Amino acid sequence: MNKDVHDILNRYIAAELGRSFVLPDVTELSRQRSAFLAHFGPEQLAKMSGPDLLRLLPHNASNDQPMDYWLEFKNDGEFNFALFGSIAGGSAAKFGPWQEKKTGAWRSKLEGGREIPNISEADALTALEERRAELLNAVEAVGAFHGKEAKDIDPQKFQKAVEDAAPRWSKSAWMHKYLHLVFPDLVTWNATTSWSEATLYYVGEKPRWEGLYAIDIQIIRFWNSLPTLVEVPVQLRYRVGKGLIPRDHWCLGLAGEVDAWKEMLAHEHLALGPSKVGSLAEAIALNKKSDISVVVRTAFQDASLDAHSTEARNLIELVYRLEEGSLVALLSDASTVEAVGIVTGSYRFKQGAKRPHEVPVRWVHNRSFEVSTPISELGTGLVSLEPTHPAVADIEASLLVNGIGPASWPNFNSLADTPSVLLPKVVSGAAHSSGVKVDPPPPLEGIARQVVDMLDRKRQVILYGPPGTGKTYHAERIALEVIARHNFNCLPSQLSDRQRDMVYGRGGTDPFIATCTFHPMYSYEDFIEGYRPDGDGFKLEPGIFKKMVTAAQAQPAKRFVLIIDEINRGNIPKIFGELITLIETSKRATTSAMLPLSKEPFTVTDNLLVIGTMNTADRSILLLDTALRRRFAFKELLPEPHLLRTGSIADVALSTWLRAINRRIVEQLGRDGRNLQVGHAYFMSGGKPAATISRIGEIVRDELWPLLQEYCYEDPNKLANILAADRGGVFDRDTANLRFELFEPGREDALAQALTAIVTPDDKKHDAVLGDDLPDDEDLEEPHDDEGPKA
Repeated sequence: MNKDVHDILNRYIAAELGRSFVLPDVTELSRQRSAFLAHFGPEQLAKMSGPDLLRLLPHNASNDQPMDYWLEFKNDGEFNFALFGSIAGGSAAKFGPWQEKKTGAWRSKLEGGREIPNISEADALTALEERRAELLNAVEAVGAFHGKEAKDIDPQKFQKAVEDAAPRWSKSAWMHKYLHLVFPDLVTWNATTSWSEATLYYVGEKPRWEGLYAIDIQIIRFWNSLPTLVEVPVQLRYRVGKGLIPRDHWCLGLAGEVDAWKEMLAHEHLALGPSKVGSLAEAIALNKKSDISVVVRTAFQDASLDAHSTEARNLIELVYRLEEGSLVALLSDASTVEAVGIVTGSYRFKQGAKRPHEVPVRWVHNRSFEVSTPISELGTGLVSLEPTHPAVADIEASLLVNGIGPASWPNFNSLADTPSVLLPKVVSGAAHSSGVKVDPPPPLEGIARQVVDMLDRKRQVILYGPPGTGKTYHAERIALEVIARHNFNCLPSQLSDRQRDMVYGRGGTDPFIATCTFHPMYSYEDFIEGYRPDGDGFKLEPGIFKKMVTAAQAQPAKRFVLIIDEINRGNIPKIFGELITLIETSKRATTSAMLPLSKEPFTVTDNLLVIGTMNTADRSILLLDTALRRRFAFKELLPEPHLLRTGSIADVALSTWLRAINRRIVEQLGRDGRNLQVGHAYFMSGGKPAATISRIGEIVRDELWPLLQEYCYEDPNKLANILAADRGGVFDRDTANLRFELFEPGREDALAQALTAIVTPDDKKHDAVLGDDLPDDEDLEEPHDDEGPKA
């Protein structure tokens, strides 16, 4: 399978690198790296005196930006810590001694212990000198390999050289990050073993050596082996593996139980017995495995079953460790994988089922394959695999060769030569799978295809156009298409009730689709975070965008969509704040900003998409922030009169009438007219055109007339020309008002005659050329500049 993985990765990189998949600018990386080394490079560290070392290396009371701050938090125009890997988590104790700002006391965690006592300044300086000595020794050790290609370096010797040079600190994330900054061609930006191992097993590679630095060499070798990256600098090649988040891998043995795994595929879950054991929901709230074990074993004893059986151990693992986002494989024997899926929720109990203990799973493919090394301990149990088990790389490789890539690789799924999912179709009321296969959803077409392509490229798009052109309708429809296809591998119409509830967050789950509407009073506090009254004062609460980012980060294999209706009605620079930078495709998942209220670093994940809608009749469109335009793709939606061709006013097709009134608007309003046309949606209900003249009259009187008055600023001449006052239309020049008497009951024939007066012989001639079944020239979908409407 290794060759297949190489082939599909080469194809993906050749197709998407520099397009939907963007790597950081190597010049910018070098500039920021040089800025760090100018302050804290090996030569500078070696020169630091005792007082300088206390002030420039650890967190301390006299310097807000020492080296440890740069490594973990600094994010400004000079240096962005996230571009060189995160070492977040834990406390300042992970660096060694530090000084508390409030008290001025020096503190340090005792080696091998948990206590963090106060220490003297002299002891702090001694510890910092030892830390510096190990760091400089490690620099010298790695420097001995500088200039060699990764293929010529023995990974174990490389690892041992660092360990011997820095026996205490070689396993620390901060030292690894420092060495990455000094030697980016030899040390990657993954500062922990779990992330480095994930970088390998996601691409079907088993981590072959122990130790973070040995794995670095294997990672660099792998990406160097891809021909499509030969022209890319080494320090950028391994960044193709960005966003490959560590996850657990589970295998369930189902030897001889074909019906069981088919039912799991059909009903989208992983299920365990025995049925005699009741709900274990009370165990979900427990944190310790020992406490969960007591609950499970007690339930087995109450059911007169062996509390130490394989089934009991399986349920303990299911409740305690089988987390959302984990990868799970069903095996018919120790070597044969029948299906692979991703856990999408937590434990639930299904009364009356043969296997009532369930977790929801989105099965992503069921193409049988053999793992390279049998899982000897499997049997009929639920087994967790270590990241270094060869089967982990095999299972992950099976996803790639079936066209199922991580969320951080846009458009990867389009590369599959054959459909990635062939799952049993669920038949309503059936007890188990019928065995019938379902094909993947057909490709999107038209506007939906164009917008999804824009989302893959930019991650956010604005649908803009005159009122009534279906902007909100298209935003909601496209969002549902994205979620149904990507998260559930089906069409929106095929979503089950449970899946539809998951899409919109009904039942307390995080929604995959959320909507907000901007308006003049909408604020940063509503969108990102802000203080809100909670009865006892004020509490800092996340806004809708921050909630969506948090949900998306928790489920990286899924996509989320935020719809922002009327996006141009809000004060966009004020609402977005620092997001204006973070939402950019190249900044997602790599760049963070410190939120001013919570003081937390904030990063926008790559699997959150944004669809905005904008009404061009609102002249505030011209005030759109330039920075926003550059970060969004734009799709113009114009009226689609052909959708009204089955409706009519007397003997005139409703589509012809709409084209005619829009021509009059364009003629009278000049360059603004294109953006002020009347949309087809005004005359549609339930997907069908208005069916009666009385209904059409209500729309003209109650909706179009106020709109036209606003457009023409009550200019009676323009209104008269648009509404055919001189040909018996619905506008009266003498009163400079609508002929409201025509809209009274019983005047339908007169109203139809007045409305059709708008249509000229030239209008009818133009429609005759178009034909009934084709959209006219105005409606043809043409490519538009992604930078949006020009001011």
